[in-house]
Amino acid sequence: MSNFIDSIKKYGYLRSACYLILGIATLLSPQSVFKGIVYIIFFYLLILGILQIIRGLRAKKYTGNVGFETTSGITRIIIAFVVLWFSKGIISILPMFLGFIILVFAIGQFLQNWTAKKNGFPVTGQVIYSALMMIAGIFLLFNPFNSMMILFQIFGFLLITMAISEFINTRRFHR
Repeated sequence: MSNFIDSIKKYGYLRSACYLILGIATLLSPQSVFKGIVYIIFFYLLILGILQIIRGLRAKKYTGNVGFETTSGITRIIIAFVVLWFSKGIISILPMFLGFIILVFAIGQFLQNWTAKKNGFPVTGQVIYSALMMIAGIFLLFNPFNSMMILFQIFGFLLITMAISEFINTRRFHR
């Protein structure tokens, strides 16, 4: 379990940068990003999978065991190719998928912030932000096809806010 937490800490800045770049691109050119989103997701999963395999192989030198990182990396690479293979179907369910991703992220952020609040950290703003993210995720999940490009631009804005939140939480973990 500690390897999983270490993996979250290790790649927090990378996730933050990916969210930020994709968010800005989505805000500026939503139709282009929408057409290329499958490839973006493919490369994102592929790169993170390769990085986790490398980290897992380095850990194997010290422990002698194949750990969580290697298994998770292989799984991400497989998922990346599944995403590429089923791209046409994925594009048709993309709004619901994005809503689900935002909802899961928001719930995770809410739980992290709630724990931080219990430990005495001043995170009231981030708790409110997490609640707003949950509402946005539910909206995208259950109302997927109305005003797709506007929702996609909102998704870009949410990615930028997710990048900021991920950056803040990664800094908090590193302290």
